[in-house]
Amino acid sequence: YRHQMRDTMLAMIPIVLTTTVVWGYQALIALAAATATAVACEAAMSLILRRPPLRILNLNSAVIGLTLALLLPAGAPVWLLIVASAAAVILGKMLLVSETRPILNPALVGWLAVAVLWPAYLQATQSPPDKTFIDAVGFLREGGTAAIADLDLSVLFTGQQLGGLGAADVRDVMLGGMYILYRRNINWRILISFFIGAIALATAMNLVNPEAYAGGAFHVYAGSFFFGAIFLIGDFSAAPIRTRPAVLYGLGAGALVVLLRAFGPFPDAVPPAILAVNALAYAMRRVSAVSRPRPPAVEQA
Repeated sequence: YRHQMRDTMLAMIPIVLTTTVVWGYQALIALAAATATAVACEAAMSLILRRPPLRILNLNSAVIGLTLALLLPAGAPVWLLIVASAAAVILGKMLLVSETRPILNPALVGWLAVAVLWPAYLQATQSPPDKTFIDAVGFLREGGTAAIADLDLSVLFTGQQLGGLGAADVRDVMLGGMYILYRRNINWRILISFFIGAIALATAMNLVNPEAYAGGAFHVYAGSFFFGAIFLIGDFSAAPIRTRPAVLYGLGAGALVVLLRAFGPFPDAVPPAILAVNALAYAMRRVSAVSRPRPPAVEQA
């Protein structure tokens, strides 16, 4: 497990470097605050729950904090990052568990805490100095496809869009994703199904009403879709393992991203879509466990 977390952190290096170059010390403070809080909270909760304190050495809590910091918008106050990281570890990793396995992606539990308590902070409005980032998903929602007709997808590819601190940087997320695929630390069935689900539904909706709904290419490059595909949807703690459930899980999450972008209230629909399929996967596991026939009792001689 530790080598998986190590590979995830190595895959995030291109994102962290670019984020630091673009945003400067502000990015370093955000990343450090979220990561340090996550590690400290796991250490404290391990003592409270009488679990081995050295579990923090598996790097999982550090990955949770780093993921959350990259997912929240630039300019998020430090106190918000601290509270969100604490919620991610205390609730998502240590308490909301089933058979020692988190029910929901812990980093997304931290995101959910912000969405419920301080939703205004999820709206990214700040661009780097001397640059103007665009709100691609917001343009589509407010003006339909006419508002993004002249949009060059290379702008989205290079991360020049409002969103998470580093989650909208498609180019560097792809670099990290190539490394994770090389290391075989991702369920490729979930990954491919996630893309297929989004592209298929977006294409169908675009054919039905091309003035209101964008095609698949836009949804894949916009917002944190790539980040979700590489670092969130395939999280081993919350995702199904068997082939058929994994494929359905990915298809459902991808389709839900498109639906929530069209009809939902969130600035970017990737986190709530993945949280929803996390919860559904857990519910299906519980139903399966209850309905599974028990072996007959062996009578004592």
